[in-house]
Amino acid sequence: MLEHLFPKAHAQYSESANGVLLDEFAGWLMSSGYSPQAACGHVRRLRQALDRLTPASAACDIGISASSVSRAFRLWRAQKAIRATRRAFERFLVVRGRLIQTPKPDRFALLLDSYRRYLEEVRGLAPPSSSIL
Repeated sequence: MLEHLFPKAHAQYSESANGVLLDEFAGWLMSSGYSPQAACGHVRRLRQALDRLTPASAACDIGISASSVSRAFRLWRAQKAIRATRRAFERFLVVRGRLIQTPKPDRFALLLDSYRRYLEEVRGLAPPSSSIL
C-alpha cells in the first residue's frame, strides 16, 4: 500500500524500523474509506511519531501499549492533524487487537477489596452480590 500512496518515496517508509506497521496502517486507512491524500498525511505523521520510540516499544507482533502511543505523540499534542492521526492509529490498533491497555491504578482499590472481604466474611454476603463493588 505504501507504493500506492508514496510512489516516489515508498522505500523510505517501507525500509524504516516500523515499515511493516506503516504498511498495515496505510492499508487499513484505505480500506476504512480514507482518501489517499488523508491517508498520506496520517502515515507521514505516524512515521514521525513512531521514530521517537524505540523499536521494541513499537513492535507490531506483540502490540503497542497506550502509554507508548502517548509518548510518541506527546510533543505535538496541540496540533489538530496530529490528534486526528493519533485517534486513527489507536482505532487501527484496537481493531487489530494490538493496543495494550494498562488499567489505571484506582486509589480506592485496596479499600474496596477489604470492604468486599468484610461483606463476604463477616456479613455473609454472597460473592456474586459483592462483585458489583
